[in-house]
Amino acid sequence: MLEGIVIVGMTLTGILGEQFYPGGPHLTLYDYKEGQWVQLLSWQHFTMYFFFGLLGVTNILSSTVVSLPASFSKLMLSNALFVEAFVFYNHIHGREMLDIFVHKLLVLVVFSTGVIAFMELFAQTSITVELLRTSLFLLQGSWFWQIGFILYPPSGGPAWDLMDHDNVMFLSICFCWHYATAISIVGAIYVFVTWLVKSRFTRFCPSEVGLLKNAEREPESEEEILTSGDSLRSSSELFFSAASYHPFLFINSYSMEPGAVQDPPKECFSMGSIERLAGFFSLFVQHSSALISHKGLSLTWTPSSPASDTSCQAASSYHIDALFMLFGV
Repeated sequence: MLEGIVIVGMTLTGILGEQFYPGGPHLTLYDYKEGQWVQLLSWQHFTMYFFFGLLGVTNILSSTVVSLPASFSKLMLSNALFVEAFVFYNHIHGREMLDIFVHKLLVLVVFSTGVIAFMELFAQTSITVELLRTSLFLLQGSWFWQIGFILYPPSGGPAWDLMDHDNVMFLSICFCWHYATAISIVGAIYVFVTWLVKSRFTRFCPSEVGLLKNAEREPESEEEILTSGDSLRSSSELFFSAASYHPFLFINSYSMEPGAVQDPPKECFSMGSIERLAGFFSLFVQHSSALISHKGLSLTWTPSSPASDTSCQAASSYHIDALFMLFGV
């Protein structure tokens, strides 16, 4: 949602700046007195800002409306980029050679970014596509700066000869340098994040730690999904039905079948609720400590009123074993 709010705020700033700057159109598209269009270049910029504003609204709705598909934001992003490329393509008529050339390169970048964003609708688990889109966005931003310095050089700086073919050749090379810089930045960030995850976070979780999106993972077959779902459902029904009967039911943690459910020892019924809860929590922490110690950490807790009945602790132990098995620990 925060990203959507930022996008909407920035697009509103751009729209207001294009419309109400001194000499701007002030929301007037056609002057009937003069019989001519008013500041069509500003209206082109307004159109581009408007579509990116729709993208921001879509991001906000995707975060608040559950029924809205998450991929809808990717579709609106590609639409906004396609509109930007189309408008810039028709933004260069009647201009000098160098001005036309730098805008054509910009159209190439924007259209390519739109294609990559559209591909993400069908490759949502591919981090390579996302990295490519990010590098193209960096290229687009840096090339905007380059165009600004070419067409509007700083005061006192040398002006570019907009009709010199050598400048066109140089800018074609410069464009490739911009792209190489964008790839280097994205690659450096990727390497740093990968190193950080593997070297720092594995101290607390030495099991497999990797990127969130793994394109190499083989998708499960429909039969495997149904089988695992039925197994988890049956285990869950058994556990919660047993827990509702009595808090210290004896559950066989190895078979997890209905025949393994038995009544607890008679001594458990004579224990107070607090003592039973303390005994259960004591054994839960003991099992957790063993698990966490295996993972490389340590956890120590001593109950103030531990349950003394051995048979009840055994019942609690199997109850906890069933809980850990149910969640795959």
